[in-house]
This record gives sequence, structure tokens and C-alpha cells, in this order.
Amino acid sequence: MQTLETFEQTIEHVADADITAAIELFFLTKKGVAAHLIDVVTLEGIVLLTGITDNLLSRERAEEIALNLRGVRGVVNELLISTPDVPDEELQRLVTQALADDPATTYYPVQAAAADGVLTLTGTVQTWAEKELVLRVGRGVRGVRRLVFDNLLVQWGKIENSDEEISTQIRELLAWDIRVNSALVEVRTTDRVVHLSGTVGTAAEKTHVEATAYQAGATRVDARDLEVAYWALGHELRRDKLAARSDADIAQAVRDAFRYDPRVLSY
Repeated sequence: MQTLETFEQTIEHVADADITAAIELFFLTKKGVAAHLIDVVTLEGIVLLTGITDNLLSRERAEEIALNLRGVRGVVNELLISTPDVPDEELQRLVTQALADDPATTYYPVQAAAADGVLTLTGTVQTWAEKELVLRVGRGVRGVRRLVFDNLLVQWGKIENSDEEISTQIRELLAWDIRVNSALVEVRTTDRVVHLSGTVGTAAEKTHVEATAYQAGATRVDARDLEVAYWALGHELRRDKLAARSDADIAQAVRDAFRYDPRVLSY
């Protein structure tokens, strides 16, 4: 169960049916979600997700999408991971192959080990962004039920990525970012300077895209050609992630989420 700890002070009411419809549409159009296997019900702004997914990534992705939509006060995630038992050696091979096949993680010095559906990733990456990309690939492999990454370390220091690697990382991060319409953003890197062009919906979204570029290893970001236009705004998405909310409102959201969570009804 997740609740949102930050809301705008005056919350715009969104009908439960509209929230459900928006979530179902996003499940169909965003990467990483098996929309046909997931049922969505909304009660007083609390979203209940039930059904099955075939990988860990899809379960987490569904919750992330729901939490980012306007009007959602909390999410109860009852999705079950239904994945076949994969022999340890085969699962290790599948994960290793997935890391090699993904253009953003091909050359990362990361090792995979599997035991009874638990995937352990070890190695060293250069940035937080690289670590997130590795974890996303691991979560998306069928047969992985849990991920252990205590020894997947970020080696802070000089980043040695090529221009092509920096651009690839940025594109991959934006493609999975619920807050950005990556189809409207162009990325080009020359001598580690990232040039961004295209259109975003808000100034905050533009700042977020620039920060993503720096996380991937850019020494400088030129975003003069990345324009802000109202028509590019995703109206279903919440824009209040950093706005303050009273303690009473937070407590009420938690109580309502508990009320609709079958795992805590008896307490």
C-alpha cells in the first residue's frame, strides 16, 4: 500500500470513475504494464489494483503510474506475480542476456546470480542512473520474484561514458518516466555536452529532463531548444508532487487506504 505524502493545499476533486479510466488508459499506452491482466477500482481516491502480472517490473510500474495521476490519494497494490519457476542456471542466463541486449546496459560490469527466483546483482556502475537501468532490466525478466542488489555499487567519480552512451541512457530513462512524454524530446550529445530539443508541458518538466541528463553523465546541458508549451501538458498527471499538505490530510489518506486494503481490515 502506498499513500502520497505531498499534495497541493486545495485538492481538485476528480471523480473515481475518471481516475479509473485515466489509469486504464495509461496502462495501455505506457511501457512495462500488462494492462489486460490488471483490474482497477477507485473508491474515494484510493486505487485498488488486483489481478496478475508476469514480472516484478510490471507490478511496480502499475503502482507508480497510479500514484502519479491526479486525484489519487493512495494505492493498494494487490497484484500477484504469476511467473513460471525457472531453474537457477537458466534464470541467470536470461538476466545476463537481457542486460547484454539492452543498449543502455550492454557494457556494464554487472554479474547476475539466481536462487529460487531471487536475483542477486553485483558489480559497479558509474551513476545512480546506470543503477536504475540495471534494476529495471532485472525486474523485467520473467522468473524473477525478488531482487537483491546490496552489492550493486555506484562508484562516484569521473564518468567515462561516451557521447553515444550518455544519449542512450537519457533516452532510456525518459522513456520510462511517467512525468515526461519522451516522444516529444530529442537528445544529442557532443563532447559530453547534451543538447535537448523538442517540447515539454511545464517548466518543472523541463528542469526534470535537464536533471536526468546530468545524472547520465553530462558535463553541461543545453536546453535552449527544449520549449515549454501548454498543449504538451499531460492533464491526467498530478503537478503537486512537492506541494505541502497538512498532517490531518496525510493521516486521512492513510486511514482511507487502510480501509480499502484487505490485508489490514482485521486490525
